[in-house]
Amino acid sequence: MFVCHTLSRLTTALAVSLMAAGTLVATTAPATAAWSPNVMVISPAAPMANEVFATKGRLSTAFERPVKLQRLKSYRDQTWETVHTAVSDSAGYFYLSGRTSADRSFRVYAPTVKHKGRTYARIVTPTKVVRVAVQKVTLTVSSKVWFPYQPATVTLQATPARPGRAMYLFASTSSHIDTTGMPAQASTQDSRGRATFTFTPDSDEVGLHIFLLGKAMAWDGAAPTSSAALEADIVAPKP
Repeated sequence: MFVCHTLSRLTTALAVSLMAAGTLVATTAPATAAWSPNVMVISPAAPMANEVFATKGRLSTAFERPVKLQRLKSYRDQTWETVHTAVSDSAGYFYLSGRTSADRSFRVYAPTVKHKGRTYARIVTPTKVVRVAVQKVTLTVSSKVWFPYQPATVTLQATPARPGRAMYLFASTSSHIDTTGMPAQASTQDSRGRATFTFTPDSDEVGLHIFLLGKAMAWDGAAPTSSAALEADIVAPKP
């Protein structure tokens, strides 16, 4: 059967794709970037829902002090809640991480602190609205008619792009595609958010009607998402 053939072609790309990136845990940033003082930088600028994002920056004080990433809890009352606490390094650089399921306002707050007998006022960065990117996966095929021993190309395009994110391609002779099991093929996104797969049907697969579906796997807290299904037929070449 078609699925058996495609599973036998699975390469080490599957093992690579299972190594999804982990949660950001660093608390300080390398003191190499010449950031403007007391301004935070969000990366990625538009995270997916619940995807971990990094918050980097440099305080105007060049010594270690507590810093907090805060989220606006109530717009009416202008109350804030702390989502991550860290310590800036000796040059004032900080590195925090957060996540959000919807568009929310964030800021970095450094409380008043004493250092070497001197009191330094609190620092509050300008507020930044973190807007959540809607993720989407699109599946395309080079042709909906496949011939034995002739490669057919299947492409998955994910937005937003996350290079290295695992991409699974499922293939079935049933319209009910189980995306919880082993995929027919696996790869990872390139810098454009694209993953390309190749199928080369065998002669004993002529006459099969194939259902295809792509899936971007979970990534740094963001949920997996699937494409719409496409269909293809494996036919004998014309004499």
